[in-house]
Amino acid sequence: MFIENFRDGFYAKILHQRLLILVALDADALCACKILQALLHADNVPYTLVPVDGVASLQRAFQEHGEQVNYVVMINCGGNIDILDVLQPEENVIFYVIDSHRPLFLDNIFNDGQVKLIVNSQTETFQLPEFDDIYGSEVESDEEDDEADDDDDDDEGVGEENKLDDGSDGEGTEPARKQPKKESRYRKRRRKRIWKQKREEIKHKYYYYAYKGTSSAMLVFDLAWKMSKDNSDLLWYAIVGLADQKVHGCIDGEKYVTDTASMQDHVLRFAKSETASGALTSRKITFENDLRLTLYRHWSLYESLYNSEYTACRFRVWTVKGQKKLQEFLADIGISLSQCKQRFNCMDMETKANVLEWIETLSSKYGLDDISRSSFCTQFGFCNKTCAEDMALCLTSLLHSKEDGHSPTDDFHTALDALSRTNASLMNDGLLLAQKHQEAIMLQVKSFIDMRQPMNAGQFIYAHVDVSMPHAKYFSQSSRLTSLARFLMNAWNLTTKRARDLPFVVSAPYNAEEGTCLIVGIPSIIEEQHKSFLGRAFEHAVARSRVRANRDSFDASVIELKMDDRMEFCDALSHILSA
Repeated sequence: MFIENFRDGFYAKILHQRLLILVALDADALCACKILQALLHADNVPYTLVPVDGVASLQRAFQEHGEQVNYVVMINCGGNIDILDVLQPEENVIFYVIDSHRPLFLDNIFNDGQVKLIVNSQTETFQLPEFDDIYGSEVESDEEDDEADDDDDDDEGVGEENKLDDGSDGEGTEPARKQPKKESRYRKRRRKRIWKQKREEIKHKYYYYAYKGTSSAMLVFDLAWKMSKDNSDLLWYAIVGLADQKVHGCIDGEKYVTDTASMQDHVLRFAKSETASGALTSRKITFENDLRLTLYRHWSLYESLYNSEYTACRFRVWTVKGQKKLQEFLADIGISLSQCKQRFNCMDMETKANVLEWIETLSSKYGLDDISRSSFCTQFGFCNKTCAEDMALCLTSLLHSKEDGHSPTDDFHTALDALSRTNASLMNDGLLLAQKHQEAIMLQVKSFIDMRQPMNAGQFIYAHVDVSMPHAKYFSQSSRLTSLARFLMNAWNLTTKRARDLPFVVSAPYNAEEGTCLIVGIPSIIEEQHKSFLGRAFEHAVARSRVRANRDSFDASVIELKMDDRMEFCDALSHILSA
């Protein structure tokens, strides 16, 4: 069931209870967890915090810690799966789900007892089927069939008694007596079959598109605000959660503008209080025009231009001609190449102050009409300014560092600590790691295009990251593989226009010991990028091809399967998409 009164329907219920908090491994969930931690610490609420990276991990975490608690909070996990069927909890266990994955599982929505879904109907709408269309008529149909069978049994018994009483065998009268009952039973079964068919059509339409709803970090911050326990740090965490959805293409432009306006109101509120207090050490958050360049404040301007998806695709830097055009652009701006290749913070003050204006002035000449955007930035004390999008990439890189000896739990707590303003060194490590991952994506895209590897599989474009590639290990994580797929799609569509209306499917080695690969899919460039139908297509392709697959991810359009089964799966997927 839905809970919209966060304070009374959620927080008041868990205030004096021990909690189990299960958190998915993404930056939005991490930020939501950080805000919730601040509220729980303020009220001395005990809890156990466990990060989970899939359905199997979710089951293990609940089995290990579920017996100790009666209240479970799930952040960005659980909303789109059947919680009671997957976890098999006791009847006294209550689940509070804060999940941005959509669509939400219908059994969770219509469960009035153990599952509570925390949503905000003011920021998003839910088009739900009627309860009777999914559940009610099925129960009635089953009862009618049972009654019909009982009536038939009774009639048969009465018929036998009449035979004995009449002294006749009843030939010619019994079929006439049973015929209306049989016709009635057939009609009821036909109605039930039609109802089931209609139900499947309704469910297919409801589950067809997978997308993201309101940021979980924003929902938890809304709770803190309504309880008058918010501050500028918690606001920044909510903004980073929203930025994480934006940089990974999870929401469309309209929703991003709406959610940004909500965050901007809070920024203005805190700006007035900071001006009144005059504190120099407080966190300052601004909403300003900024360059659409990845990590440029923490990198060199040249490297950022070369590796950012937007500028790399516009200049086509994977070609010699594109690299020369990029250098021509920098020369036209008036910045020397040696200065562009040093760290941005080390450039002279005049260049740093005017680079945005200079680039915007020449943007139309080089086809960079969208080179600037509005973005949130933060700064406290005399530290360098940080953009929300860069912070989201930093946290994502720390969550999936792929460094030797690091477990997912270690990476989770490292990323959680990096959010705090007191751990600037951890944040800097994450920013450097994000640069390394962005370079890996760019190099892989360049390799794909140079070798003309993306191939037309009929109804989609397919590419595979070979295990021999030097950065292959970075793409064994779904969010980074999805980022590679989006970058490749935009770059490949500049190379060949015939692929604009085809979705992209990209795979990478996942587990070398088990011989499995990870596959992600994204809609075509002309589709709504934030809504994906490929999750349902993957499901049907697995059923059709009967390959050995594992759908463990919370994201619908991510699947793991045996490396040897890739071609069978792709053939089945092509057939499904052509239907």
